[in-house]
Amino acid sequence: MITKKPKSIPSTKAPLTIPDNDDFSDISIIGRELSLLERAKVDYTKELPPPEAALKVRDEIFGTLGNFSLVIGKAKSRKTFLMALIMAACLGFAKKTKLFGNMHMMQGCLPPGKKRVVFVDTEQGEYHVAKVAKRVTRLTDPVGNSKLENFDVYGARTFATNERVQIIEDIIATTPDLGLLVIDGVRDIITSINDEEQATFMANKLLKWTEENQIHIITVLHQNKGDFNARGHIGTELINKAETTVSVTPQKGEDVSKVEIEYCRNKEFDPFAFRITDDGLPEVDDGWMPKSKEPKGKQSPVDIGELTHAKILQQIKTKIGDKPKHSDVLSLIKLTVTDQLQPIGNTIARDYFTYYMGENAIIKHGKDRSPKAYYTIHPEAFNA
Repeated sequence: MITKKPKSIPSTKAPLTIPDNDDFSDISIIGRELSLLERAKVDYTKELPPPEAALKVRDEIFGTLGNFSLVIGKAKSRKTFLMALIMAACLGFAKKTKLFGNMHMMQGCLPPGKKRVVFVDTEQGEYHVAKVAKRVTRLTDPVGNSKLENFDVYGARTFATNERVQIIEDIIATTPDLGLLVIDGVRDIITSINDEEQATFMANKLLKWTEENQIHIITVLHQNKGDFNARGHIGTELINKAETTVSVTPQKGEDVSKVEIEYCRNKEFDPFAFRITDDGLPEVDDGWMPKSKEPKGKQSPVDIGELTHAKILQQIKTKIGDKPKHSDVLSLIKLTVTDQLQPIGNTIARDYFTYYMGENAIIKHGKDRSPKAYYTIHPEAFNA
């Protein structure tokens, strides 16, 4: 039997052409994982969009997706009430609420697909955690009794430290529409606030969780009883890595707590204050104005709060050159204190210099009177 050979059908596709200068750099090699170096390399020639805002205050960015922020304050300073305000803003305030007048001071900006807000409380029992959640529902829903579609709440007080971390990781891994995660308080997901290794580990966890999942995390941490520093090594590490750090401080002689930026990578918003109404809800005080920073007379360095000292030194550190001399540091102290506090002359600038030397915030390298002697600046001396 003779079989006929099938006729070949001419191809209608254009022949494949490869440019002479094609290095195939845009084609991944099948079966090979990228190295650490390849994964870390940034193509700075690409047009990268800025990170999306998660929350704004007075039209200035409080936090963005892909970053975390830190709220610090002493015990009973109403930090958790501020968290309720923030979560309500991101979920959407009730249309009938008159809490903010015409200012619209706090604006949730979570984009589509990232509308879910999750609250994790590591300190309080179930009753008080539910009480916080009900504040949020009353701020976002006129009735205040219904379960919010995009709001989940977890209490982690009864779990071990490693289990709390696992709960947070599970929340992030199983919540694809997560936009904002509030962890009140971050101190309870490590075993020691003064362990440098744990502090670094947790800061890196927060950076990893936010970057890889494009969410914003707000963490809450107590300040020390005797000063205004965030507690322990964990406080220092989180301040260094956070996009925004704000403090919550009750105001003497007033029934309000002030919210003020301590450190920020974006343009700072002006301080504002809130009070607790007779209904037990946080309410922004539209008419509140911060007292003037201008002190009466010249303040010595011992009269200044440690957070302010840290900010002064951080600004000096960013402007100082390599191996600065005594005159260089003194000049920048004078300029920076004048900028942040009050006009000072050389005499008070020298007082600041001596004070910082005594606190190991400015360290001299080299022998006295040596032309090779220089100084280094250490703002972290006031965050330890």
